[in-house]
Amino acid sequence: MPIRICFDIRKYYDFGIGTYIQELLAQFQNDPELEFTYIISPHHDKAQLQKELRGKFVVDSSGLYSVRELFSISQRANKEKVDIFHEPHYTFPYFLSVPGVVMIHDIIHIRLKEFYSPFHRLYAKTIVKHACRAAKAVLVNSQFTKQELMNVCRVEEDKVHVTYLGVSKSFYESELEEYKDSFRRRFNLFIPYILYVGALKPHKNIPILFKAFSKIRERHDCLLFMAGESLDNYPELQSLAQELNIQQSILNPGKLSQRDLRAAYQCATMLVLPSLYEGFGLPIVEAMASGIPVVGANATVIPEILSNAGYLFEPHDELDLANKINILLTDETLRNDLIAKGYERVQHFSYAQCALETKKIYKAILQ
Repeated sequence: MPIRICFDIRKYYDFGIGTYIQELLAQFQNDPELEFTYIISPHHDKAQLQKELRGKFVVDSSGLYSVRELFSISQRANKEKVDIFHEPHYTFPYFLSVPGVVMIHDIIHIRLKEFYSPFHRLYAKTIVKHACRAAKAVLVNSQFTKQELMNVCRVEEDKVHVTYLGVSKSFYESELEEYKDSFRRRFNLFIPYILYVGALKPHKNIPILFKAFSKIRERHDCLLFMAGESLDNYPELQSLAQELNIQQSILNPGKLSQRDLRAAYQCATMLVLPSLYEGFGLPIVEAMASGIPVVGANATVIPEILSNAGYLFEPHDELDLANKINILLTDETLRNDLIAKGYERVQHFSYAQCALETKKIYKAILQ
């Protein structure tokens, strides 16, 4: 008899967590040992989801991060008479009557006090601690986050399981040269460019990237291509770019289609991830799979994921970052060496393995 799982997929289309949900569930679609019920939001296109996912769909209208969701989601799951509930984020519901699994990607809202209000941090700590107590198993996507939960939330070591994320298969596929040429023309990318992928929130450390890039521009004719979030939402970053006189060298198209994102990686000279805090760092493995070198901040999980397959820089030192970027712009031999090491390193991260480990945990908590 299959294991019946209720999976909260209300963040299916989000950055980061959405990728985790989509990729993990894609691995499970042909597994006869698992049977799914999905909790979705009213605005989701149910017909489209039914093309991608096998199972039953239940709608819940609670807002994300609302008090209501902490109770309504468990009501939905309890009614479905499933064996396991899987919450892919730390907002684990109260009064759940079946064993639960929770994925906690990071505890940034607790750890980075300078970026979040006391109320925001208190809410996050309360909910994360509840999730760790109430769930039968806590999943994390790095040894770093496991240690964070053990230190900050006093979670027992044997309750926390590391299930590394993987890389979408599309990043391994070589894009057609015709499409890459079209991509370059559409975005005016006719000189080398440094790639940044992700949000622009304070912990992403974008000011350091801008300051390092301004020094690079003094020596190299290159661009900074920032995919993900729009700078229009961050006037302070726009002001800094103007102050550094680099605004004309920054391209910020916002969120890209999957195919354009693949082209962006494959056409780039390198990826830079200057973040002060990450739970995994998806752009790192996406870049390594795409065949470009990575420069990452020597902070939190980044050294764990990058290992010796890229360059690390001190996260508050723009001169160190500029120096690392300069080396990769000028030393083709070293650049190729890091590309080869990156491709070898990324083989350690796959959603097939993530799914296998997750399924083992499902079975273990039912024994």
